[in-house]
Amino acid sequence: MLSEDDRLSGRMKESWEKGDFWVCCASNKSWAFDVIHWANIDHRFFGPGDLEDLLEFLTLEERAEIAGFVQRIFREKDERVLEN
Repeated sequence: MLSEDDRLSGRMKESWEKGDFWVCCASNKSWAFDVIHWANIDHRFFGPGDLEDLLEFLTLEERAEIAGFVQRIFREKDERVLEN
């Protein structure tokens, strides 16, 4: 049976440890990019934090646009009628 250290090639192991694996995976799996980015990539380049911390980089106008968008989405969700 292989030990944990013997399971990955040297380059693959280094890529996994440094986090480069996730960048490659996200670029090859566009359908999963968002989940991979927020779970594995963002904190590597931008440090710990959450979405609220990113809002400080937006202008007041951009924040207002986001707030309006979110309100619209919730309003449309409540007004939407599903058809058969």
